Amino acid sequence: MNRIGPSSRGSLHPGMVRFRPVVDSDIPYKEILYFMVSTGAALKSGDYIPIGGKVQMNISTVSPTDEVTKVTVNGKEAVKGAVDDYYRFTFDVDKSPQRITITIYSPSLSLIKTSTIIRTSTILKI
Repeated sequence: MNRIGPSSRGSLHPGMVRFRPVVDSDIPYKEILYFMVSTGAALKSGDYIPIGGKVQMNISTVSPTDEVTKVTVNGKEAVKGAVDDYYRFTFDVDKSPQRITITIYSPSLSLIKTSTIIRTSTILKI
């Protein structure tokens, strides 16, 4: 009996990849929603989508003063779109999993770091 090896088996869904976002962020975020740009359909982990399909991700931050400054997916920078209640980014899907890195600027954390530095400096001057 001939067995079909993994390399010759192919996919159960030719031309498709499984949507499996793996997200890493330097600062916590509130929520991320994913949509297929072509149809507007909401995506959830495990869905199959066409290779080369465009996905929009909507990111909601914890604080209204936080700003999503950059998103990369599998090492490629996502395109920033409109900003309202969500920061919107689009990217093309070429493989699974989708390794997503989010960079968020938080003014409140910057103030804490600055005041800590000032206190440290003051202590050193005494």
